[in-house]
Amino acid sequence: MAGRSRGRINRGGLDLSRFENLTLGDNDDEIVDAVATKRRGRRQIRREGTGPARREEIVDQEATASVPGPGMRISRVRRGRGRAPAAITNPVFNMTGPGSGQNIPPPPPVDNGAQNATARPPPEFPPEEIKRKGLEFCGFTLTRQNRVQPERNEIRFRYLYGVSSLAISKLIRDLHTLLEEEHRIKKFNLKYFFLTLYWFKAYPRYIQIEGPWDVCPEIIAASVKFYGKTIRLLKEKKIKWFEDGEIDDDDIFMISVDGVHCKTGEVRKQPGSKWYSHKSHGAGLAYELGIAIRSNRLVWINGPFPASRHDVTIFRYGDGDENNPGSNLRAMIPRGKRAITDSGYKGEDGKTVSVTHQDDSDEVKEFKARAKSRHETFNGRIKAFAILATEFRHDISFHQMVMESVCIMVQYDLESGHELFEI
Repeated sequence: MAGRSRGRINRGGLDLSRFENLTLGDNDDEIVDAVATKRRGRRQIRREGTGPARREEIVDQEATASVPGPGMRISRVRRGRGRAPAAITNPVFNMTGPGSGQNIPPPPPVDNGAQNATARPPPEFPPEEIKRKGLEFCGFTLTRQNRVQPERNEIRFRYLYGVSSLAISKLIRDLHTLLEEEHRIKKFNLKYFFLTLYWFKAYPRYIQIEGPWDVCPEIIAASVKFYGKTIRLLKEKKIKWFEDGEIDDDDIFMISVDGVHCKTGEVRKQPGSKWYSHKSHGAGLAYELGIAIRSNRLVWINGPFPASRHDVTIFRYGDGDENNPGSNLRAMIPRGKRAITDSGYKGEDGKTVSVTHQDDSDEVKEFKARAKSRHETFNGRIKAFAILATEFRHDISFHQMVMESVCIMVQYDLESGHELFEI
């Protein structure tokens, strides 16, 4: 406890570089230093006299350093020379398995390629329990939940978190089973996980949820990044291209393709007209999405790109150009197959895409119209998350993680009964 005076934390020269590689959840000394970080942020806010947007940015930057593990906080215990460190409490709900914020013992050794019989099984998160806890975190007590029909509680849950309780149950299960061992969350905290989902859906400022969720802004900032990045790791499992044999040889149209723009603040470090979006009439980012025609699957996502980059240019060259193309969708479409697109892709019409023509038969026109409408339905579902529908207040390097995490959540929802309509 060197460098600390009675009842206070040393305010001079705090070195944050050692926090860069830490994960959520360490010992109480790091918690104390995180609190010092919080105080530094407040002093900076007072000096600069900034508004709420800049204040949240400062908090977000300071919270990049490691903060208390999920569910961990400092009790109000006096500190002084020779006294014991502050007690650690964990009032957060804990299911079977990881989640308490305490140290989890390492897995047992593997013998002859088979896992030891005493290995800890993955935790179980039934949808009804997920629904109950998710509503409790947002103020719906068990008494209020029991007063209404289960369907009403499911509607509440979807409005709060964007997808169904069944989808979240599957998502949590896969976070504990599909990811590589080194990427799995050893100290899974359900409250902070739900806080991340709620933040994606409502996109409030940290100070707006600090009180209702009883979490300080530094922990909010670190938690949403931590769990958001972990959800994003499922991208290779959930958003993947067709495998051999999945495409019917008789089908010409295999996917629908469209670009989606997300509004951002002005890019300070790289200002210029390239960020201008004709859809939002301001700065923005563009993404390219591909949805399978014959199944409820998002099979392609590419981006982000400056919003001024044309859809067909992204389709042809990705982030490159004609001489040096980047990862692009045109190269993925097999010979003889087509992607259904709007008129913005007419430069590729007849090659790898197909737009609506006047000489198309009524059946083909109807098919293409339904495919494009179906794609817009998916776009509407991701834009139901306020973090993608409103101006993004954080650094744009953070936006890709948010976009891909939301798409993964919507993909789980598609697989849990909330399907797109058939064409």
